[in-house]
Amino acid sequence: MLRNFSLFRCNDPRPTAEIAEANPFLACAPTQASSVGYRDEHTVIVERKAVPAEAVKRHAEEAARKVERETGRKPGRKAMRELKEQALHELLPQAFARRKAIPLIWLDGLLVVGSTSASDLDAVTTWLTRTVDGLVLANVQTREAPAGLLRDMVRDPTGFYPICAGRAVLLAGENGLKVRYKNYPLDSENVLAHITAGREVESLDMEWTDRMAWTLTRDLQFKGAELLAVIHEGADPGPDVVAAERELWRGALKQVTTMLLDDLLGGAMELPE
Repeated sequence: MLRNFSLFRCNDPRPTAEIAEANPFLACAPTQASSVGYRDEHTVIVERKAVPAEAVKRHAEEAARKVERETGRKPGRKAMRELKEQALHELLPQAFARRKAIPLIWLDGLLVVGSTSASDLDAVTTWLTRTVDGLVLANVQTREAPAGLLRDMVRDPTGFYPICAGRAVLLAGENGLKVRYKNYPLDSENVLAHITAGREVESLDMEWTDRMAWTLTRDLQFKGAELLAVIHEGADPGPDVVAAERELWRGALKQVTTMLLDDLLGGAMELPE
């Protein structure tokens, strides 16, 4: 159900089945670049069409040459912008649409959105606040910086039990390069030498007592998350199984976010007034 996800502070309003039915997902029209809507109150669908920039440029340049032949003048900057917009409009019907189903899990004062893509998060949060009256969402800000926790957990992988560091870490190297250690003891001299030299920890694998595993980034995003239990087998679980899995995720996330945000990061800031 969840693989990558982000956290938002939220107040009480929630999307209901009635709201989802009144605002369903509709596929992109031929000349529509994107579309957002509900599959149900637990899922938002985001669809986008992508036209390669080079194709738009070629199409606009052909149109510009035609204008020049007919008028004897080259289009100026403003005219070229308009030609590019027209080219995009004409090419959109041929573009392939990519569709994502993004799950939502609501906790006490927190919303879990099943994506770490900035464009997806913007589309989903904008859609939620547009369709749910009174809903307020904000990025989670903690009193302690996640980067400090990641660094401390590399130094002491088991010192924050029941959450422990895994065996993979991504470090900021020199000149923008990254250094990744995987299946490697994090408290080894090689890794600690980078920490001593002041290298920032970009992301770190974590695990909660054989119940859930994930990679946490310094931006407080979760990647590669999994529940360490078999929920179902087979490619087409029924609605009861999906609902049960969602509740398992909700229970695990409630405990993990409480431990991370409140116990290890000093608590999350309240929603702005």
